[in-house]
Amino acid sequence: MTTTTKSQGTVINWGGSPMGECRSFSMPGADTPEIDIGSFADTVVKTRAGKPMGGVFTFKVNFNPDDTSQSNFEADVRSGVERTVQIVYPEGTVNTITATGRALNFVPFSEAKVNGIIIGEMTIKFTSMPVES
Repeated sequence: MTTTTKSQGTVINWGGSPMGECRSFSMPGADTPEIDIGSFADTVVKTRAGKPMGGVFTFKVNFNPDDTSQSNFEADVRSGVERTVQIVYPEGTVNTITATGRALNFVPFSEAKVNGIIIGEMTIKFTSMPVES
């Protein structure tokens, strides 16, 4: 484990490597767009469900400038590569959520030091539906 993991909290893995202990995150909902299939002859709007959208996943982790996993994530933002992302909860019936995604953004110093820890913020666009296990 790196110095970015301080306790037994939720951990985010990117491409199989831990990114550090998660401080907070926002998960996308299971949005499904509607497709208009109506015509001018219809008396009401007709729609059909489209394909579900993967959504955007933003999270904050303990940041360490010397952590190679976090440096690699920053490089992936520039290259646009897709990797496996895992959210690993410390306990519960469902303790892992796995999907593929593309790194969109990395802000290494999104919050100042609190108790000697710097917080970094990362954003991933899911390119597959998350699977719980």
